[in-house]
Amino acid sequence: MRNNQEWPVSVLEIIDDVTFLNAPLRTISVIIPIDSVRFGKDCIELHNAIIRSLYKNDKMKLGDRIVGTKTSTHQILKNQGLAGELKTFGFLTKKGTKAHGNATAYELKDSVGAYIMSLYRGKGVSIFGVSAMDGYHSMLLTYQFRDGKPEFTLIDQGPATSHLTGKSVFHFKQGLDASLSEYVRDRQDKRVGKGGKYQYPADIEVYKIYPGASK
Repeated sequence: MRNNQEWPVSVLEIIDDVTFLNAPLRTISVIIPIDSVRFGKDCIELHNAIIRSLYKNDKMKLGDRIVGTKTSTHQILKNQGLAGELKTFGFLTKKGTKAHGNATAYELKDSVGAYIMSLYRGKGVSIFGVSAMDGYHSMLLTYQFRDGKPEFTLIDQGPATSHLTGKSVFHFKQGLDASLSEYVRDRQDKRVGKGGKYQYPADIEVYKIYPGASK
């Protein structure tokens, strides 16, 4: 078990600097219905940009997807000792049975928030990479105790979490779990081919990002 799993609180300013204005720019891209017009970074680009800034290494090689391949961002970080194992959280259908694909996913089977809290060492900020539906979407999650209360902050490119900030803040694990469940549930129609053959896996995957010098 690493004894330096948490980051200093000051890294939150670094994250804010990287994400500043990205969500409004991405929102403009959504509002303007022109395929050739794209502003701001997409989800994996923003995720990688944050990581490079955390390690102060603009040339750090990272993946074109967050999980799922030998060259994914998670695997690259893990190979360098900068990330933990991937933890997978499955989904239930509305009837309470196991959801195998996004077409029937309704809610998380187990709590992501409880898992995040169980890894916290009681000082500083925990940082996690979060994948939805096997890399369909990439997010960053920070966790800390602030003013005596737990605080989860879910960050992506926007407008998936918030049109103006690209951030959603939760003070209870249930709020985080509900938001992640809603994200997947709202995408039940994605990649659903004939007979549901081409569905995305119904999952949320999480990995902890550790402080340390990149190689």
